[in-house]
Amino acid sequence: MRAISATLLILTGCPYVFADPNLNNVGDDDGDGFGPDDCDDDNPAIYPGAPEICDGLLNNCTFGSLPDNEIDDDGDGYVECTIDLHGWVGAKITGGDDCDDTNDLIGTSTFPGAAPIDSFACHKDVDDDDYGDKNPERSFVVPGTDCEDSSADAYPDFAESLDGLDNNCDELIDHFSLGLADAKYVGETGRDSSGHALSGAGDINGDGYADFVVGTLSDGSGIAAHLILGSKYSTPLTALLNSDTRFEREAVDDWGGSAVSGAGDVNGDGFDDLLIGAPSDDTVDSASGAAYVVFGSAKGIASLNLANADAKLTGKGWFDWAGEAVSGAGDVNGDGFDDFIVGAGDANHNGTAYLILGSATGVTNMSLNGADAILLGEDEGDNAGESLSDAGDVNGDGLGDFLIGSWSSNAGGMYSGAAHMVLGTTTGISDMSLSDADTRFVG
Repeated sequence: MRAISATLLILTGCPYVFADPNLNNVGDDDGDGFGPDDCDDDNPAIYPGAPEICDGLLNNCTFGSLPDNEIDDDGDGYVECTIDLHGWVGAKITGGDDCDDTNDLIGTSTFPGAAPIDSFACHKDVDDDDYGDKNPERSFVVPGTDCEDSSADAYPDFAESLDGLDNNCDELIDHFSLGLADAKYVGETGRDSSGHALSGAGDINGDGYADFVVGTLSDGSGIAAHLILGSKYSTPLTALLNSDTRFEREAVDDWGGSAVSGAGDVNGDGFDDLLIGAPSDDTVDSASGAAYVVFGSAKGIASLNLANADAKLTGKGWFDWAGEAVSGAGDVNGDGFDDFIVGAGDANHNGTAYLILGSATGVTNMSLNGADAILLGEDEGDNAGESLSDAGDVNGDGLGDFLIGSWSSNAGGMYSGAAHMVLGTTTGISDMSLSDADTRFVG
């Protein structure tokens, strides 16, 4: 019998001779089950009868026109499609997420929802925090609830922090309960009135961390002030009894600590120094007042009675209340040493501020009557010097400037109050009336 050709076997349908297991897939490169009649055999989502989806393509091979909402009009690579029963445009899937297909800058930065994110409103979300811009650029884009769409740290219900933003969109900036403060420092006794005075103290021990001082008013424990040294560790609740340094009053009733301030580096040793006022001190006369200077050091400052401070500066007369305000003043004469001021609101009837210049030898015990400059209030009863402040370098000449308050001044009307600016100068500041201050601000 003659051999049967392979061609004949194939034509007669013999199932067992030269069978190719890939024969049924010939012409179906994308594996969607359609071969020669597939209009795009590289994309499994495109084949005859395929369901039309929001992808900017004709899926069913009808060779018609794309629906309008699948045409990328602005060329940003995103199309707009209504993809569910809610009728909203925009989603993070299938490319149909363009809320504004006339603007190529509004594409991936648009998301559905305001607050919460499933509210089905399409809007810009530039900072990608899932809350939409409260003021969208185009009128037909639905407004969201994000009060600050340039920052991901601001949206409804975000935690408020001290950063100059309305973090939780309640229209209040840096506003929160003190119960949320990072730390709380509690006075030693019920009569201390700790926190009556507060101030940064610079870097007392030179460790690179800023320190601060808490002053008291009443006579509960006899402690005038507490120094807290900065560190990389923080304690949520701290008893001032355990502060790094406790400053005890010379006399329980001298109001030591009712004014406190950093002094800068008065003696130029590289460590910042501290000022503590005691306006009811009676060393010279009743309530003549005093101010103490305590120098910083690499070891910090050991707890001490203020009788052992590095310097005590006493008021000159009866009820001067010297020390009811104290403040650093920067380097007012440019000699490289920081200077400071002490206020006495009733001195000389008008109120007075005393300027003390720093030096390599620091400051020693002295009467404020021997201050480097005595600045007298303009008029009787002005209470000049009851408030003082370092003003920084206001005019940019490299010298420290300072402010003196006169809350009882009548310059602008009865008790309108006034503030006086005194500018630093390399020639030094001499005794003067505050009527000769560089600038007067009247209430």
